[in-house]
Amino acid sequence: VEGRPLDQLLREGRPPLDQALALVIGAARGVDALHAAGVVHRDLKPQNIVVGRDGRPVVLDLGLAVAPDRDERLTRTGAVVG
Repeated sequence: VEGRPLDQLLREGRPPLDQALALVIGAARGVDALHAAGVVHRDLKPQNIVVGRDGRPVVLDLGLAVAPDRDERLTRTGAVVG
């Protein structure tokens, strides 16, 4: 995803309220989609949300994600990822 991590954008200053709300709503929709697929992110933080060039947030880095309904980790201990 081309863009910038949310934590970098926030270091530049507080975004206007409408932009902040759009970022929160977009990130929440991304997490909701993960939950609908049975995945729990487990490491959601500003560094793991990238704001694309179009201004839309994308939730990334599922390295600690789990699928509790299947009792499976999406990554394994000791596995090389990326």
